Amino acid sequence: MEYTMRVPAKRFYQELMQSLAGDIEQATGKKIAPKTIHKGYTYKKKTQDGKEFTICVKEVETDHLYTSVSRSETEEITVTYELETLDDQHCRIRYRDHYHRLDGQPDSNWQVKLMDRISKRRLRKLFKRMEQHLLKGS
Repeated sequence: MEYTMRVPAKRFYQELMQSLAGDIEQATGKKIAPKTIHKGYTYKKKTQDGKEFTICVKEVETDHLYTSVSRSETEEITVTYELETLDDQHCRIRYRDHYHRLDGQPDSNWQVKLMDRISKRRLRKLFKRMEQHLLKGS
């Protein structure tokens, strides 16, 4: 999915890393600086439904790229944010995710398509709210 934002890639990236640092603190109780997040950084997180995930940062390029893999006993989810600077005040975000079951159970095709549509809709709303928040803070 692509989304064009009316904020610089650098500002979006800073917000993304700040959010990630907050997620790490909430999951582990350890406060970290966003700039210390690096390739290979790993932490554990429990979801509201009790699943435990190990999250590993796979790629991180300042102001350009962030990829992580979240893995539980039964599933693996890869998430990538790729940022492209369009000009001083705009960037394009390319968001990709990939879901893979590890327990051998197949996903039904209609469930995957439905979740993809719901996820894209939620993600667009999230990006729009984030854009508005960042524009207010500028």
